[in-house]
Amino acid sequence: MLDVLVAGAGPAGSALAKATARLGLRTAVVDPAAGRPWRATYASWADELPAGVPLAFRSERTRAAALTEHVVDRSYAVIDNEALRADLDDERIAVHQARAVKAHHDRDATTVLLDNEDRIRAGVVVDATGSQQALLGTTRRRTPAEQSAVGVVIPLREQGFVDKGEALFMDWREKHEGRPSFLYAVPLNDDEVLLEETSLADRPAMSHRELRDRLVDRLRRNGIPLHGNERWERVRFPMDDPLPRPQRVVPFGAAAPFVHPATGYSVAGSLTLAPRLAQALALGLDEGEASRAGWRTVWPTQALAVHGLRRVGLRVLLGLSAADVPRFFEAFFLAPTHLQNRYLAGRCDLPGTLRAMTAVIGAAPPALRARVAALAMGMTSA
Repeated sequence: MLDVLVAGAGPAGSALAKATARLGLRTAVVDPAAGRPWRATYASWADELPAGVPLAFRSERTRAAALTEHVVDRSYAVIDNEALRADLDDERIAVHQARAVKAHHDRDATTVLLDNEDRIRAGVVVDATGSQQALLGTTRRRTPAEQSAVGVVIPLREQGFVDKGEALFMDWREKHEGRPSFLYAVPLNDDEVLLEETSLADRPAMSHRELRDRLVDRLRRNGIPLHGNERWERVRFPMDDPLPRPQRVVPFGAAAPFVHPATGYSVAGSLTLAPRLAQALALGLDEGEASRAGWRTVWPTQALAVHGLRRVGLRVLLGLSAADVPRFFEAFFLAPTHLQNRYLAGRCDLPGTLRAMTAVIGAAPPALRARVAALAMGMTSA
């Protein structure tokens, strides 16, 4: 019997499996795409990543634009996926290329049924399958609010949105018919840049076709050529997955869900928490309460409170008009940098999150302030 079975071999699941294996726990990972490259671009504020995470790019200057342009006093980073995968590989981890379908519990352990009809028994099971939440039995009661994006990778020298060593976190200044979207521009290495048209959160999600049309039109108007052989990226994921009910399976990563309800980020938090969760599981296995120990680590009381406040922030974003969204982000970037950081990070920092939200509302013009307050208090619908 295993000590730990991790369903999901993305960055979160792989980091946790490596951490438990290093503690000497008998560990296995199950994922139908195990061993395949991670195609998504994983990026984060550099100061949120654990030390030693390999980077493909780190900005020397970071900009953001809402109504006006701002310099953000933080370095932005893109993770080197291939190097991170190599760092997280461990011959002590058994890998099963299959899909976890269902978990059955008895007094002493959990048995997971795979789609190839194999069964794996473990002392504790962790669901790191992202928004699938494959083993958690979570039910969505309405259409999710989703972030969607379409990006293209082109030579850095062929565009003028960012210089070498520079990242553009978001630029809302382009006006569109319908719901707003912003430009995200970040170099992937010394020679290439990802230019992405992003819908931060919509219910239902903005279509990839609409986003691609907006991006192509933006590039054309800025004289940026497309040659037909570019690599394109498409992103779509829920921003408001329900919190799973406490149970024997421990959620982790985007399945928890760690996805920030106002930015969509989750990878940095998962990489940071993986060693601590591994320690909690190890102690819990010794004491016969691994699942409880895991849940307490993943969702301590302060983190639940912060998550609830961030969901309020998402409700505000969904309820704002297309014209008010850039005004809201103008207020956000006018707030003190340390409070911006508390809202974007600070997963367990309830006082910092409250101060940050208060500062943004205070920086907004009166009409927007009233609208934001009404949405936050549920006095008007999103």
